[in-house]
Amino acid sequence: MTGLTAYVLYPEAPADLAQAFAGSDGIKPSPTGQQATVSTPSDFRVELTLGERISNPDLAADGSLSLMHQRVMPVVAGHQATLKLTADPELPPASQIRALCETIAMSNPLTDAVVWLPQRHQATTLVLFVGELSEDPARMYFWVHASGTADGGSVGTVRGLDALGATNIQIRHPKATAQALFNALREYASGLLRKGGLPTEGAEVSFAGQSWLAKADVDVFTGTPLLGLVSPDAAEEPATQAPAADAAATDAPAADAPTQAPAAEVAPAPAAAPSNAPVAEPAPTPEPATEPAPVEAPPAEAAPAPEPDLDPTAAPAPDPTPEPVSEPEPAVAAAPGAPALAAHDPAADGVAWYVLLADVPPTLGHVMNDLMPNYAQHLIEEQATTGEVPYEDQQAALHLTLQGPVPELPEHAAAVRLVARPLDGGSPSVANQVLLQGAISSELAKIPAARGIWIPDQERLLTDPSAFGNGAPIEFAVHQSTGPDGATVHYTRGLRRFGGKDVSIAAAPGVTPPQEQLLSHAVATRLAAGRVPQAGETGEVATRDLTATFRDAPDPRTGEPALAIELGKRKKFLGLF
Repeated sequence: MTGLTAYVLYPEAPADLAQAFAGSDGIKPSPTGQQATVSTPSDFRVELTLGERISNPDLAADGSLSLMHQRVMPVVAGHQATLKLTADPELPPASQIRALCETIAMSNPLTDAVVWLPQRHQATTLVLFVGELSEDPARMYFWVHASGTADGGSVGTVRGLDALGATNIQIRHPKATAQALFNALREYASGLLRKGGLPTEGAEVSFAGQSWLAKADVDVFTGTPLLGLVSPDAAEEPATQAPAADAAATDAPAADAPTQAPAAEVAPAPAAAPSNAPVAEPAPTPEPATEPAPVEAPPAEAAPAPEPDLDPTAAPAPDPTPEPVSEPEPAVAAAPGAPALAAHDPAADGVAWYVLLADVPPTLGHVMNDLMPNYAQHLIEEQATTGEVPYEDQQAALHLTLQGPVPELPEHAAAVRLVARPLDGGSPSVANQVLLQGAISSELAKIPAARGIWIPDQERLLTDPSAFGNGAPIEFAVHQSTGPDGATVHYTRGLRRFGGKDVSIAAAPGVTPPQEQLLSHAVATRLAAGRVPQAGETGEVATRDLTATFRDAPDPRTGEPALAIELGKRKKFLGLF
């Protein structure tokens, strides 16, 4: 059993743990290298590991939900190091959360660092995270996400309560702005934690001067079960209104075209869009907070925090409606009861990703049911084999097509083709389009019928979608071959999509780190900085005593123009490093 975890992402790598906690009076990592176990002011143990950057679709998805996504996403894409914090699994969940938060609050507030708590889908800036705890220590146990809806109302979610053994809360308000609902829910959740009265299913609670009934519901952004607070008058009719774009509070997209996903179910994806959310100034370290009262036996009516002044006069959020995607002409003969599928189109292979399926589902909706259940039901009713998921803040849409099998790939009967394209007037970066495809492909690949992910321009067939979460780069692939002289050579695939040349590296005598690691690190650092490798550039590799110089060279497999890495010894300065 492992404890709860949290991460701090650094745009620039600290030299060691001592630098990561420089200036802290309460936490002194010992040893001060890359790993240590520390004690918090509340005498809880936390394990620290300072490591390299991580590539995880869940991180990108959670970052796009952040109110600070315009600051968070560049760090998610380009961070150089990660501090992993692991709580003592012997502690109660509330104490584990407190231990993680106390440790983060006492770390060095390095510029632009990002905090990620995966168990509650939260990613935010380190400065804002510490500032929130200083303002109200109860906020260490939850966070609030809110969005406007297309009818001018809003939907808000309190996340993190499930880690305490309770249930997350969601409310759809017909009149309040997203910002007003965000503020009200934050105060409401803090009040409930202080008084120990969290609602349970069937309870009638008071919120914002109204009575609400707690019913089983699902998180409109992640699809996970939670409690929905609904008006008793509407309790028999489940709410179906999708969130719409509301720049004041969130970046959730909106759409209502026939084959487009409602914004309530658009799976979060990487983004870097503007936001009106204020940036908190660095705040002092919070005083240790008392843990929330037990939640095993809440009262039937939970006492609310002071009633918020919700603003019912906000203008409706814009409701852009992109054109629906027309279905292609059937080209693959179908078995009885199965749909006629479009044939594989090799022309799309330069930009498409494919999720391979063991059998032919009746519709695209049957593949997407776990990811976007409401939208999937719409596709099933329409018997659709194509769909479109718009992401307005990313200025892109993801087009999905249920098609026939990809020739020459084994053990599959059909595939879902995913292509990211700019929305009208949009200009999304190639990196964001690739991250979008990777995040959704990884989710679709979790269904039982999935047999893997095929990325043609990377020449990569993934049978385990968790590879991205385990550190494999999502933007390019590294392959191994044998050069003309019989030596091992590693080379990339996927950089041409970014407008660059693929890169290779040959085995070098006396070099300890694996060539694959050196190549991957050298290329990833350039992509993280928003550029591709160029001939003549010299940069870092995954070891301090070597440098990498990119030289023009033929591709080891095709002979086409490419680049090769030439390793050199880093010059020492006065023998110090």
